[in-house]
Amino acid sequence: MTCHFIDEFSYKRSSYVLSCKRIKGSNNYLNIHDVITDICDAYQIKSSKITYIITDNASGFGKAFRTFSKSSTIESDPHHVGNLDELDTDEDTQIDGDNENNLSSPIDIEYVDVGQLLYESNSSDCTNFSLPDRPTCCAHTLNLIATTDVAKITDKNYINISKQVFSK
Repeated sequence: MTCHFIDEFSYKRSSYVLSCKRIKGSNNYLNIHDVITDICDAYQIKSSKITYIITDNASGFGKAFRTFSKSSTIESDPHHVGNLDELDTDEDTQIDGDNENNLSSPIDIEYVDVGQLLYESNSSDCTNFSLPDRPTCCAHTLNLIATTDVAKITDKNYINISKQVFSK
């Protein structure tokens, strides 16, 4: 896994090798996610700081990024409840006449910021790392076209020319 970024002061492009790690077990989407998460955790790289992760076209990478991508997770501000003025219409409001008489009695209500409780619970307990957008590697795509798709060509003239060129 490599890291590429542009220095915010000098605008110089920097590149670093973070890890060359073997995936133990199969290259399924869960293992791929775990390895990426482990590497980012080791270097204390927050998912919010990652713009893209470029991979090859393997199905395991595709599923990992579809399953754990930022776009598949619900990103919401726990304190934002929407525009309540838009929802406030007299047509939907119903007042129970019996409750109007009870308004004079004091009600003991404890107000709790549920949004903050949920935010604290999620931030401390949840170790999920959401993956960023994933463009595929253009060179790998072209290589796949050149090897797999070209092998399906049945034109005899092309096959003869191809054998002559690639045998050199």
